[in-house]
Amino acid sequence: MESLGQYFLEEEIEEISLLKELCDGMLIDGKQVVCFEILDDILNSRCEIKKLSEADLLVTLEQLKGFHAFWEDIEWYDNEKLRTLLPKFKKIIKQEWKARKR
Repeated sequence: MESLGQYFLEEEIEEISLLKELCDGMLIDGKQVVCFEILDDILNSRCEIKKLSEADLLVTLEQLKGFHAFWEDIEWYDNEKLRTLLPKFKKIIKQEWKARKR
């Protein structure tokens, strides 16, 4: 199993872990926020991206974009790490999505 964690800095992996803890049990519009839990599991080799359902991939991507958009204009929150992480995760998820469509 290829570890996607090798493509991320240690501080980026730690940021995802912190966001996972922050969002633990959080609901938005009645749906649990799971994107950081899924990403943390992938980065720490607890699950493979190939084994995620298409629905989980889509939910992860949409929740990431929504989380980023929500916090983008909040002055007291440093969104810089998430801003650098989002394109990486979008690329990985989109690559996996395309690989499944072949």
